[in-house]
Amino acid sequence: MEKIASCICFGFFAAFALCCNAGEIDSTPGASRVAFTGFAPVAPHPRLFADDAEFAAAKARISSCEEGRAALAVLMRTADAALSEKPLERKMIGRRLLRVSRSALERIGCLAFAWRYTGDLRYAERAAGEARAVCAFSDWNPGHFLDVGEMTLAAALARDWLDGFLPDDDKRAISSAILRKGLTAGDGRTLPDGWWVKCGNNWNQVCNGGLSAGAAAVRDEFPEIAQAILLRARNALPFALKAYAGGNFPEGPGYWEYATDYTAIALDVMERQFADGAPELFASDGLADQVDYIDCMTGPTGFLFNYSDPFANPFTRRLPIASCWYLARRFGRYGALEAHERPLVRAGFGAGRMLPFLLLWLSEPSSGSSADSPLCRVLGGENPAVVDLTPLYPDAKKVVRKFVLDADGLKVEDRVHGLRPGTVVTWNMNTPARAIASGGRLVLETEDPHGALRRMELAAGPAGVAWECESIAEPRTVADSPNPGMTRVRLRSTAGADGAVEFSVSFRLIDGSGYCRESNWKSWIWK
Repeated sequence: MEKIASCICFGFFAAFALCCNAGEIDSTPGASRVAFTGFAPVAPHPRLFADDAEFAAAKARISSCEEGRAALAVLMRTADAALSEKPLERKMIGRRLLRVSRSALERIGCLAFAWRYTGDLRYAERAAGEARAVCAFSDWNPGHFLDVGEMTLAAALARDWLDGFLPDDDKRAISSAILRKGLTAGDGRTLPDGWWVKCGNNWNQVCNGGLSAGAAAVRDEFPEIAQAILLRARNALPFALKAYAGGNFPEGPGYWEYATDYTAIALDVMERQFADGAPELFASDGLADQVDYIDCMTGPTGFLFNYSDPFANPFTRRLPIASCWYLARRFGRYGALEAHERPLVRAGFGAGRMLPFLLLWLSEPSSGSSADSPLCRVLGGENPAVVDLTPLYPDAKKVVRKFVLDADGLKVEDRVHGLRPGTVVTWNMNTPARAIASGGRLVLETEDPHGALRRMELAAGPAGVAWECESIAEPRTVADSPNPGMTRVRLRSTAGADGAVEFSVSFRLIDGSGYCRESNWKSWIWK
């Protein structure tokens, strides 16, 4: 079966994609529960993501390879900058505390890691000060529980990685905050509950992953609550891991990074805290192939295909992703780091608040290793597709699509075949431009930075195919944010008896092409 989609991005629109009978990820209750086999013994601190021996091994790996030295330099710059920063304050942005939670995670993680790597007490004291500040907040904003998930992880790193430095009063204060502001609904007894517990999107991994880390950090102090959190997370994570089925992911590469970084965090905790290592989580369909998924979403110039995504800028470049290093180590896929991750890290790009985890999961280059992520890959799951990047690489032999680009426009032709007769194929595009549709003709209008009107015509074929327009400005679910001014335009066609569908879309600038010529075109081929 062959399915085709393409992406061409510039000032008029963010992304477009093709999907076949896409549906929502199933997040309804009813997944099989895990047969409980017991918890692993409580290990001494540090026990989150690395023990003393693993920290020592990580230090040796970091110093022995170019990637490690480059990533460490980025982390140390972050830690050094944090030394002079004032402690964070509880400042909401709208209904969110998320920016503060993420800043706390970055500061505490980088400072605590810097102390464990160098032994310099300045870093430990500053990390402890940040932890004292956030643990003194009135709450971590449980009304938007992502904020709690990330802040609980930050506090857990402080409690665990700084254990050898913290005075007893600080240990008690941080542990109490983890219990009352993270693991329970403020009373030290009642587990926080919400739609996110068993949902099928990134909220599941972030909230359950962050709380699991907090539970592991204080399991010896509050065993009943901690074990209840860990067991609930183990039973809930499969609802989100379904999204990886077939090596695919429905939320796009930006949310993929967010979800998968916290998937790695949750899996690392689960494997260490349960006596059997939670093997059913690692056997989730498509999980081992996720390092290939993100490579499929990355063009040869480093731009990401931003479908279904939070990117305001359509020209978003890939940066290092900590979970890629975790997946490569856990599933023995070291070659999958060669195409993008190793070059990005060597070039001095960081991974933000996830950089300490990347350094712990770092692997040295294998002798003679080469990229093993396929350029052409079948992605299954809820939004099946076949992604083929081979025509974009200079040494590729296979040509699967033809682009014709000249000064006035671009024509894209797609043929989808091998479908079941009656299959509905949809070609989608989300755009901030004003969209005016008339049959097979669509006009997009927007203003350039100087206020001049720019108009583009998209002519669709074959005859009988008509553009549809739908506002997506309002949130569809409680997890969504508004998308003011955004419109989804689409074409639909139904496969005939021969199982084939054809689309053709021609792009033409109506009012001249000077301004658009100055923009950067971004194109991928998806087959």
